[in-house]
Amino acid sequence: MDSFGDYLQEIGRIPLLTDQEEIYCSHQIQAWLQYVGGPEAAPTQVQRRGKRAKERLMSGNLRLVVSVCKKNLGRGLELQDMVQEGSLGLSRAAEKFDATRGYKFSTYAYWWIRQGLNRAISQQTRTIRIPSNRRELLSKIKTVRNRLTLELEDQPTVQQISDQLDVTVEEVTKTLADDLRTRCFSLDSALTDGGRSLMDLIASNGDEPEVTDAEEAVQAVLSRLNEQDAQIILMRFFEGHTLAEIGKKMGISREWVRRLETRALCNLRSRLQMTPELISR
Repeated sequence: MDSFGDYLQEIGRIPLLTDQEEIYCSHQIQAWLQYVGGPEAAPTQVQRRGKRAKERLMSGNLRLVVSVCKKNLGRGLELQDMVQEGSLGLSRAAEKFDATRGYKFSTYAYWWIRQGLNRAISQQTRTIRIPSNRRELLSKIKTVRNRLTLELEDQPTVQQISDQLDVTVEEVTKTLADDLRTRCFSLDSALTDGGRSLMDLIASNGDEPEVTDAEEAVQAVLSRLNEQDAQIILMRFFEGHTLAEIGKKMGISREWVRRLETRALCNLRSRLQMTPELISR
């Protein structure tokens, strides 16, 4: 058997962690990484416990990495390469995991594993390109959207845009979804104020979204949002704009942007929590 096959067998024998063990590991890791003066300034014993806890938290979830990678076979990377990239995401998850928020680590880590995979796949296969016919339709959609916004003094719905262009709602939705995908956004892109991520906001009160393909779920939801809501989410979380900057760009007040953002996040959260599949360990 090759070395990679041996590795897969080896991680299959590693016992999973209990909830209590995950919490303990998280506390030890954070005590090390959040030590006043930085991790390197922490006492030797704190560093040792933190590193050991991170290794344990990761080793107990390596099967999750392999599981996620197998679902992405055929996207331009070999399984072994994907496992390596996914393990980097798992490492980042172990460092950022906060057990006090009530998340299961395996669910939280899934987002980071997917992010690592998608970044590597994107670098390998380059950005998805919109077909020329859809680029033309996208240009028309944006022109009509801007005109209707001025006429209605509100952001038009997809139905209103499709009526103006004499195309189906499905065509408009698909074109907008393609446009969103080409932006290569990440669920864990940090906000400029407070360092929160979109994942942190759509997963509230310990109710982690139970989805098997998180980024595709968000893309699908965004494509069905009011275009104004989708644009605010994109500018806020993936382009790093402040509420004031978005308000200036869109010609609305900062407070109104905040209200729209809250509404969009509620829609995202409810749609994700309605997804029936639960990430399996």
